[in-house]
Amino acid sequence: MKASYPLESAIEKSLVILALFSTLFLAYPESTVLAQGLQTQNGKTAQVFDINSKPNKKSVFTSSLTLPQPSVQASITMADIVTAKDLLAPKFQAYLQEKGSPLASIDPNWILTQNNSFRVIAISFVESNMCKRTPKPWINGHHVESHNCSGIAGGRRVYPSYQAWFEDMNNLLNKPAYVNRPIEKFLRFYVQPGSLSWLNGVKKVEGDLRFLEREAQQEHLALVNNNVSIATAGTPELAQK
Repeated sequence: MKASYPLESAIEKSLVILALFSTLFLAYPESTVLAQGLQTQNGKTAQVFDINSKPNKKSVFTSSLTLPQPSVQASITMADIVTAKDLLAPKFQAYLQEKGSPLASIDPNWILTQNNSFRVIAISFVESNMCKRTPKPWINGHHVESHNCSGIAGGRRVYPSYQAWFEDMNNLLNKPAYVNRPIEKFLRFYVQPGSLSWLNGVKKVEGDLRFLEREAQQEHLALVNNNVSIATAGTPELAQK
């Protein structure tokens, strides 16, 4: 009786195995298969192959192990978003509105970018009650609004807006003759002849504005200490701002 396992089937399986090894060599050309010869294991012979594979950078068939990335957990605090100047701006505008000043119509954030903003407003208080009583020169047969809140050029200079005056006054105070001059020495220099009431008026308004500034700084410090955070999981770019 003939064996039920035909010879043709054994040959076909051998060819399949060889084809698999050929594919391995094509995929990893630097792999070396070394026959170690016949070894005896438990009284039986076994063919052992030592496969030494090195990564091939040029190989199309590459394998990589991608480890799961931890979820990004980041946070930013309110103090990172809101600055002390942001807190000061609405206080600043409310102060000008309370005084009935036309300067309240100017963006307070812009005013605070001017490095002499407190002194400009303080001088405008003693010169024109914060722009409520500005000079109105007679030009071409009628009075013209000068927007000149600090009496520059004896009140004869005309500006197209309060903001234009504010910027010019700030630039004036940046000049060497003014930049480091104590307010006491403005008497008989900026204002002629000047008076104690003029000086005390400037100091009073500068003190008011510095108080608001300290108040805003304390509120900002409270935000820092409370560490009020905003979750930004998955959005690390927010944490970098």
